[in-house]
Amino acid sequence: MYGFEWKDQRGIEGTGFVRALRSLLTAHLPSLLPSLRTIIAEGIESDIRLGRTARKQRIQRRRIGISASGGAGCGSSSNHAPMPKTVDCMQWLIDTSPRKIPWTPERMIGEILALWFGSVHQLAMTTTYAIQDLCLQPYWMQETRSELHRVSQLSSTVDPESLPLLDAFIQESMRVNPSDAISGRRKAIEPFRFSDGLLVKAGDWVCLPQQAMLRDERLYPQPACFNPTRFLRRQKVQDLWPVWGLGNAT
Repeated sequence: MYGFEWKDQRGIEGTGFVRALRSLLTAHLPSLLPSLRTIIAEGIESDIRLGRTARKQRIQRRRIGISASGGAGCGSSSNHAPMPKTVDCMQWLIDTSPRKIPWTPERMIGEILALWFGSVHQLAMTTTYAIQDLCLQPYWMQETRSELHRVSQLSSTVDPESLPLLDAFIQESMRVNPSDAISGRRKAIEPFRFSDGLLVKAGDWVCLPQQAMLRDERLYPQPACFNPTRFLRRQKVQDLWPVWGLGNAT
């Protein structure tokens, strides 16, 4: 994001969204997941039942409702009941901002936008491309469907860890459809020299060539071929998988 920088130095900017995501969100996931599963399932089923025209009308009604509610409650009256403290990521960011040098409203907005941008766009794009690739790859659609059917026969709830082929399919879809040409953007705060002698001056930016790496035949044989099985042989994400970036702040 232009004009927004988050310093990778412990304590210099407070804990910020690192604590919001790694600690608080993780701690709340067990209580959030059941409701999220229900909401997502009901939303998908509802949209499937609707025709294309009805879906467009629903989206338009939501937009009108948002526009109409945008000016509600903006009068000059000061007789407002105190707002209750919420339990969400926005409140977590407010609570974890530095105490000695509090964030300005502009900085808080930047933190929230960075959090939303980093979490929402990747998930939305990954899901969209995965569905598209399922439609383009009927063989793999049948294979992943068979895997899901076998696992669902054993339990009423499906553990993602028990769906290795689906996980590999999504990884291959992400490899073929990278969200960006580069990733892992880092700005040097002091001069740094790599082991090969390359010098990065203070203020310079360093990035990973994500798209080129994911299509490099030395790393991924036959890169133009859609082959999820290449990820079944990999036990964990490595440095050759730069989708999420690298480093402690990733």
